[in-house]
Amino acid sequence: MLATFGRVLGTEPDVATVDYLRRTRGEAFEVICQPVPAPLPGKFHVIAMFDVLEHIEDDRGALAWVSDHLEPGGIVVLSVPAFRFLWTEQDEAAHHFRRYTPDELVNVVPESLTIDHVSCFNTLLFPAILAVRTAMQLRRRKNRPPKTHLGIPPEPFNWLFYRIFRLERHFVCRLRFNLGVSILLVARRRLAPA
Repeated sequence: MLATFGRVLGTEPDVATVDYLRRTRGEAFEVICQPVPAPLPGKFHVIAMFDVLEHIEDDRGALAWVSDHLEPGGIVVLSVPAFRFLWTEQDEAAHHFRRYTPDELVNVVPESLTIDHVSCFNTLLFPAILAVRTAMQLRRRKNRPPKTHLGIPPEPFNWLFYRIFRLERHFVCRLRFNLGVSILLVARRRLAPA
């Protein structure tokens, strides 16, 4: 979808994942194997980081790196998992360093970026997800390795949850929600002084 707007470049630090992408997607998508931060070939109009920042120990440094790779006026769009009280073994298995509150996320954005929008999302399903994650916390056994996820719910639950989640697309970019499972942030690289 993004390719209809211009050149798209993906980065992925795991060699096996890059190989898998190339085997399954061919050369349709340009993907380079490197971590954040590492030099990118040029500057970009948009950088998207969806559920990436929580995997990077130096989140401030990562966002400074993003800013350095944006054209003046360029946009970063990112999502991160929300709220430490939702932490479960899924976060540990996924190698997360943290979950954020909206204010914590705003506080790691460098001054070279102007925040256009910040909001929680996955708000409508928040009560159900809170219940599941609370149960996971209570049932966690310390002597077993963490699990990555619960899997896809059976139909028709998956169909219903997907439809509920999709409803938020009409609101999340215009309104600010203070509660949700994830956080969306859109920021813009300041224009160079004249």
